[in-house]
Amino acid sequence: MHYKALLTTLGLAALAAFSACSYDKEELANPNACNTAGTTYRQHILPVLQNSCYSCHSSAAAAQHGRNISLEGYSQVQPWVLNGKLLAAINHAPTAPAMPQGGPKLDNCTLARFSAWVGAGAPDN
Repeated sequence: MHYKALLTTLGLAALAAFSACSYDKEELANPNACNTAGTTYRQHILPVLQNSCYSCHSSAAAAQHGRNISLEGYSQVQPWVLNGKLLAAINHAPTAPAMPQGGPKLDNCTLARFSAWVGAGAPDN
């Protein structure tokens, strides 16, 4: 009988240990997926801008469509970072147009990286 009680106790302990840990799918696939430490403009921010923003906010697209917002190049992005409108737009704040326009909101990890980069002074790195 003592053996059965010991197995039950171990089983409950294992269940408690495993149920206390929860991860989202991205973290399970890559434990460092949302590590915002060391976020850089060139490695993390620029590729998102290129893939999600340049279709409307490249220099060519801005000129072609009569838009005055180009995010192509660090010097073009910096004013939108400094006035807070870039983060407001990508976070779908009620005070800004939701970007990317007509597309889904960027994933939480990407938003966290943008916030970390801006919080670090949005360096050109």
